[in-house]
Amino acid sequence: MKQLEKQGYNIFYLLSANHYAAIIYFLEAIVLCVVAIFIEFFLFKSFGEINGDKEFLINIATILIIFILVVLTIKLITIPILRLICKAVFIGGTAVAFMFLMDSES
Repeated sequence: MKQLEKQGYNIFYLLSANHYAAIIYFLEAIVLCVVAIFIEFFLFKSFGEINGDKEFLINIATILIIFILVVLTIKLITIPILRLICKAVFIGGTAVAFMFLMDSES
C-alpha cells in the first residue's frame, strides 16, 4: 500500500480503480458476514433440539466451516480500514446474536 502511495496513487484512486471493485467486494464481504451470523445463530439455537451425536458433530463442523470461510474472506480484503470494519461487523453481529440467543432461552 505504501509503495503505491510513493508512486503517486492515493487511497481514493485505489478505491475507485476497476469501477470501484474494492468497495463492491467489501460490501459483498459484509453481506456474507451478516448471512454467516444468521446461519450460526440458528445453528446454535438448534443445539437444544439435537438428538444424537451425529447431528451434534454436523452442527459443530458446519459452524467451524462458516467461521473459517468468514476469516478467509476478511483476510482477502486488502485495505486495512475496510478489513477492520468487516471484523467489527462480524464480531459485533456475533455478540448481538449471542445476546438474542441467551435472551430467547430464558
